[in-house]
Amino acid sequence: MAKVRSGQPLTAADMDELQRVLVAAGIGDTDTFAQASARAGSFGLFVRSLVGLDRAAAKQAFNRFLDDKCYSRNQIDFVNLVIDYLTEHGTIEPGRIYDSPFTAVAPEGPETIFIEADLDDFFEIVRQLHDAAAA
Repeated sequence: MAKVRSGQPLTAADMDELQRVLVAAGIGDTDTFAQASARAGSFGLFVRSLVGLDRAAAKQAFNRFLDDKCYSRNQIDFVNLVIDYLTEHGTIEPGRIYDSPFTAVAPEGPETIFIEADLDDFFEIVRQLHDAAAA
C-alpha cells in the first residue's frame, strides 16, 4: 500500500499482487475488484480512493508549484485544501475543484485567484497524480 499512497504508479505486477493479497485475506474476489475498478476508472484509482495519498507526497507534488513564487494567503489556502482532499480521497477530478470546500476560498473557481500560467501548472500536477494512480 505504501507505493499507492506515495503517488508512484503501480505496475501490472503490483496490482496483481495486491489483488492476490486481498483475495487471500478474504477481502473481495476478482469480480468485486473488476466492478470496483470499472466504477473508479481503474484498480489503481479504486485502491487510491480507499487509502488516500500520503500528505508528504501530496505536498511534494505541489512544492514545485509553490517554490520561488509569492502567493497570497488565499492561493496557499486553496492549494492546502487540495492537498487535504488528496490526502483523504487519493485523487481529484479537475471539475471537483469548482465545488465545496474549494469555493470557500475561490467562490468562482481558481481562475479568479491564479494567473493562467499558474493554473496550467496546477492542473498538470493534478493530472499527474491522477495518472499515476490510474496506470
